[in-house]
Amino acid sequence: MIKIFLTRADGTSLYFSRDIVYHLFKQENFDWLVDVLGEDHKDHAKILNMF
Repeated sequence: MIKIFLTRADGTSLYFSRDIVYHLFKQENFDWLVDVLGEDHKDHAKILNMF
């Protein structure tokens, strides 16, 4: 089980949570889905692929 935190303790959203929403938006509204991420987002991309 992987824990993913989408908000900070003060309730504001993390950059990662905005990426998930944008990814889902593209998935629902376009025929092709392309996410271009840098090498430093390698682990981030693995989690995005779960959605």
